[in-house]
Amino acid sequence: MIGRLYAAQPADLPALIADMSAATRAQLAVYCSRRAHLTAIGLAIAGHCSASDLENEAGRAGLRLFEQARERRDIAAGPFRGRRAVSLSTEMLRSVVPDDDGDPTDPVVSAA
Repeated sequence: MIGRLYAAQPADLPALIADMSAATRAQLAVYCSRRAHLTAIGLAIAGHCSASDLENEAGRAGLRLFEQARERRDIAAGPFRGRRAVSLSTEMLRSVVPDDDGDPTDPVVSAA
């Protein structure tokens, strides 16, 4: 199951965990959230769990996981989804000047 979750696209996650009981889903969310390479999957699964299920599974840590999953959902729904915009310089970064022998086909790059 972990392998299928790890290989799945985020949009496929609800279908993979749909047939699980609430307790099993909470167990899986806690398990994944405690492993560095599965943390994002754990948070995504926790987003499909109730606070009480996560609390029953992991106590206060489960409640914190529930809060983090909700925060992550709020951030994903915000205006900054996807990649950040790239800002480009409007000034010249370098200038090309001829070297000492005056041959224009042999330029030297200098900082502007």
